[in-house]
Amino acid sequence: MLNDIPGEIFLLFIIAGLCIFGAAVVGLIIWAIASLIKAKRSYTKRVGILTAISVVIVIASWFLNFGLIRFAMTLSLIPVIHGIIYIVSNIIFSMYAEKLPRLVKTNILYIITYILPYIFLPDGGNVGEMYFFFGLVHSNFLAYIAYFASLLFALAHIALFILQIVFIVKIKRKEKQEKIPTE
Repeated sequence: MLNDIPGEIFLLFIIAGLCIFGAAVVGLIIWAIASLIKAKRSYTKRVGILTAISVVIVIASWFLNFGLIRFAMTLSLIPVIHGIIYIVSNIIFSMYAEKLPRLVKTNILYIITYILPYIFLPDGGNVGEMYFFFGLVHSNFLAYIAYFASLLFALAHIALFILQIVFIVKIKRKEKQEKIPTE
């Protein structure tokens, strides 16, 4: 299938991908430094560092496993949109973590389940076996197992996202009730 793509277009996609990757790395470094400077709480700093590291791991996994599936997902901007949502939500979740200890554990699981679907998502071209785990494991059988693991981790990530939103809503309701004077 990749053989049908003209060389110039394929080269254009590679150059565009490398430019996006470079801009993402630079932006990630700037964001990490800015978040460390602005962060007042130690948990927020740790989450900022963990978020930056997890995004770098996902980007590395994305490029080292690059194949037809990731090519299609890249064109639809799924990893970019998901990454932005992940970074913003993690910053917001970390701000409320000290108010609810369960949110800290949920947030750590949220970070882990962000990384794992990308690592285990198998990919391949039109030749050879499918591969996953930074392109190191080449096996169709194991790739099918990894696909289902990736799917489960992605569903867990979504569930943890929703759970953290529920926790924050509870925290805000509690704060709102405490601010209302009783008569």
